Order: sequence, then structure tokens, then C-alpha cells
Amino acid sequence: MTTHGRLAIGGAFLIFILIVLFGSHDTTVEPQANPFLDLAAPTTTQPAAVVEAPAPEVIEEEVLTPPVDNSKALALALGRLRTSIVNIICVSENPRLRSVSGTGTLFDSRGLILTNAHIAQLFVLKDALPKDKIECVIRTGSPARASYTASLAYISSNWLAKHPDTLILERPRGTGEDDIAVLAITGTVSGGTFPFSFSHVPLSDSEPFLDQEVSVGGYPAQTLTNAQISTSLYPTLVFASIEDRYTFTDTSFDLMSLGGSAAAQSGSSGGGVVNTDAELIGLITTSSTQGELFSRDLRAITNGHIRRSFSADTGRSFDAYFASKSPQQLVADFKAQSEILGAQLAETLDL
Repeated sequence: MTTHGRLAIGGAFLIFILIVLFGSHDTTVEPQANPFLDLAAPTTTQPAAVVEAPAPEVIEEEVLTPPVDNSKALALALGRLRTSIVNIICVSENPRLRSVSGTGTLFDSRGLILTNAHIAQLFVLKDALPKDKIECVIRTGSPARASYTASLAYISSNWLAKHPDTLILERPRGTGEDDIAVLAITGTVSGGTFPFSFSHVPLSDSEPFLDQEVSVGGYPAQTLTNAQISTSLYPTLVFASIEDRYTFTDTSFDLMSLGGSAAAQSGSSGGGVVNTDAELIGLITTSSTQGELFSRDLRAITNGHIRRSFSADTGRSFDAYFASKSPQQLVADFKAQSEILGAQLAETLDL
């Protein structure tokens, strides 16, 4: 995906594209054909209701407020996001299934990763299709190198029910609604010890707003070959602003438009959108993937939609549920449901 960033400095907007490179390990994973999921722009969205602000009181003297310079805070937030995103690679020996390269965003210091359901689907099928030898790994760094193993702690059953054939379609489409999953890091590829604490960007309690300046990060891979994804995949981080807002149901703010940028490519799905406090306010889900990068439209579901979707699916609070148990317990508690969902998905796909 591409990057069209905006930074408010002295009342004007400057456009930055920042591709951050940082080192890591050296284990590689060979993805097969179609190594990433190419989701096109949403086809059904409605504009959220506009809330009219009350008329301002008339004052005798106009007081000019200098524009707020968020450049330093955005740069710091981008730095935190850089160390909080991971590349998720899943490959299968089944030629009917698409291999996947996407992004995940760490939102908890214990190693919990928010990503999209369309990225995490192969985790559901791992146990259901043992003969297909589905392998998934979490990669970090610049270029991305295999670092951790992970297991499914949650995936939206609502999303799976509506999009069971995404892994076999040539060009699957979606709006981003309910497109969420949570992975828990369970081990290291090298067999070493866990970090004491994972760098992360917590899910924000603040609702995003129009024209808000944000930092965006992911592992886009649309223009890369399989070999390049294996050995030369780098994270892309950009500055942007929220250009439009959409709702899936009523007047809630569910989906944000971030315009075109270097991040607007396949592979950025599951990447993070953070505010100046380095808090996660959006999760990249869809983008138009045709045309020049800066003419595309990158979209992300909001933190509010993530919480509402999880609650509607499970009857629980997102924050309370994931804070109440260890990552290992979260995985264990979801295992039975994951097996059911995997069996249903395998049957639907006739695998």
C-alpha cells in the first residue's frame, strides 16, 4: 500500500513519506504463490451522521490561536508504532489456498497482536487440515525475519460466516466490518526466551476525528515477488490524516479513510493507525489496490468498531476479556471454538 501523509506545520500541510528500516534476525520463510491477500476497497459504506456544533458566542475581540505543532509527538508515536508492528506469514501446501503475508499490531505488553480475520484465517485451518501442512510465523524487523510462533486467541465468527471463500478467491473484496482477530505470541523461532515486555501501542479510549493527524504503519508487499517477501520485506511507516468517516450500521464512527500513500498496498492489512499519544485508534483493513499509490484510498476500522464488534460476537468487553487472562489461557480457552470454526470453514471450502 502507499503513503500519503500530512503533517500540520505553521497552518499548512506538508506531505511526508517515511519508510523506516531497522535490523533483525536471519531466519526466512518461503511463501508460495499469492503470498498476500488483496482486499479491494469497500463496496458498501454509508457516511456517518454529521453532528452540528453549537453556534459560537459573539466576542468583541478576535483571539487568534496559533496552530498546534504535532510534528514531534507524531514522530515519537511513529517510532513506537515501528517497533509494535509485525509481519504475519502463513503458507500452505494446498494449492487451492492462498498463502498470506499481512501485518499485525501488538497492543499488549504480553505479546497480544491485533490483526484482521482475513489474515488470521489460516490459523483456524491449521488443526482442521493437518495434511495441508499450514505453517504460520511472526516476523519482525527490517527486513522482516522469522522471530516468534503464535496461536489464535480470537477470530470474529461473524466475519468468517460472511466471508468463507476469501482464501480461494482471485480478488476478494470486503468493507472491513468485523474483520478482526487476536493472536498470542507463544514462543520464539530460535528457542530463546521471551522479551520481558513487548513494545506495543495500547488500544485507545479516545474516538478518532476528522482531519486528525496520525501515524500509520504496515508491511506492504503488493509490488514484491515471493523471493523478495522472503528476504527483503521492509516496514513502511507514514504520516497521514483522517480524510473521511463511515459507518456500517447507524451513526457510529466505524471506518476511517486515510487517502493514498505508500502504505496503500496489499500486505498492510492489520497494520496500525496511532494518534499523537501513540495509542491505537485504527486497524488497516482495506484499500483500493489499482492505480498510483497516492490516488488510492487506504481505510482502517476504528478502535470503537473493534470493541463493538467483539462485544456483539462474544457478549464480552474487549478490554476486560483480554486483560483478565494470560496469553496462554486465552489461547487454551479459544481452542475449542477455533476447532469448530476450522471444521466449518474446511467444509465450506470443500477442502
